[in-house]
Amino acid sequence: MTVVITGVAIAFCLLDHAHYAAIRRKIRAADEALGGVADPEVPDPPPLDPRGHTAVFVVGLSRSGGGPAYLTFGTDPIEELTNIAKNIYREFPHNIFFTSKAHFRT
Repeated sequence: MTVVITGVAIAFCLLDHAHYAAIRRKIRAADEALGGVADPEVPDPPPLDPRGHTAVFVVGLSRSGGGPAYLTFGTDPIEELTNIAKNIYREFPHNIFFTSKAHFRT
């Protein structure tokens, strides 16, 4: 019985490893396809108005598109995102948040 349980655990680990290897290949291909795209330079960006309407984009990697970038680390992503949102709200009270998630077919 121990051999069967150990075999199932090893098989699961091998499948998991193969799955994440495929994800890494797809992310690498996406990075290569999009890596050459440079953000356009804005020679004289307008000043940020904290009282104006503000779009907040929640992304995994910031390219700092002209506004402030916020970074956090923690064990609970929802708690960290909530803390960042509170800080952004204090600085830019008229905001709306946009988020996205990358989905890959396997």
